[in-house]
Amino acid sequence: MKNVFKLSFPILWMLCIIGGCSNPNHAEAPFIHSSIDKEFPIPQHAKLAEGKANNPMIEKYAKYQLKNIGGEQGLYPSPEYLNEIKKWGWTKEDQMGHLHVFKKGKKIIWLTIEKDEFTLSKVKHLIDKNPNNAK
Repeated sequence: MKNVFKLSFPILWMLCIIGGCSNPNHAEAPFIHSSIDKEFPIPQHAKLAEGKANNPMIEKYAKYQLKNIGGEQGLYPSPEYLNEIKKWGWTKEDQMGHLHVFKKGKKIIWLTIEKDEFTLSKVKHLIDKNPNNAK
């Protein structure tokens, strides 16, 4: 019986190490730059999907698919993803339901979350044409 334990313990230990290092939640996986802005991260396993924005305020748009990115209700990305966005220098300005608004300098990106997909929309820089408002 002791021999079985001696043999099985190292195997179980290695399986725990290997299993602990794999991450089934793609939203918590490493991050890469998005297709619309190299300074905005997306989860590495997100797949670019077809889609287009029909909004004149949108400069660039990308739709991605990633299982369970928005959780059960499809409203919130994982805390790890939100922290990663913050690490890349973005500030969360607002949230309206599925829409999360991030800002970095003069750039604004809308992150819209659904259960298994998300979109990024880079908002056009709107210039105030009123000379009285110039700084």
